[in-house]
Amino acid sequence: FNQARPLLVLALNHVDPGARLASMKALKPDHAMQLAVEVRKRLSDKDAQVRTLAATMLGHIEDRGAVQSIATFVRRSDASDAERSAGAAALGEIGGADAAEALRQDFVKEKSLDVKCAIANALGAIGDATSIELLRKEGGRLLAPAQLKEVCARYTKR
Repeated sequence: FNQARPLLVLALNHVDPGARLASMKALKPDHAMQLAVEVRKRLSDKDAQVRTLAATMLGHIEDRGAVQSIATFVRRSDASDAERSAGAAALGEIGGADAAEALRQDFVKEKSLDVKCAIANALGAIGDATSIELLRKEGGRLLAPAQLKEVCARYTKR
C-alpha cells in the first residue's frame, strides 16, 4: 500500500469524477483509514456519488476526526436527501457525543422527512439518553408523520 499511496492520492484527486469514484470504491477500509484526510476532502467533491461514498466510507471506518465535516455535509442545502441521509448514517456509525449533538441539532431543524428519519436512525444507533428522549418526544407528537413515528418507536420501546 505504501508504494501505491501516491497513486491513490492522485486518483482521488483526478479531474474525472469516474476515476475519483473508482478509486474510492477500490479503497479497503484500512487504506481509507490511512487516507482519511483525502477521503474527507471528497465530502466537497463536485460529484454527488463521490460525496456520498466519502461520507459512507468515513462512517464505516468510524473516523471521529470527520464528525464536524460530515455534520456540515448533512446541512448542505445543495446536496440531495440521499447524500444528506448517508451523512447522517455515517455520524450514527461514528457515534460519540459530538456526533450525537450535531445530529440532535439537525433533527430539530430538518424539514425533509427522509433526512429526518435518517437522523432519527442515527440518533437511535448512538443511543445516548438525551437522543433517546428526543426520539421519544418526537415519536409521541400527535401530528408527527407516521414514518417518523415508526423510526422513533424502534429506539424508544421498553
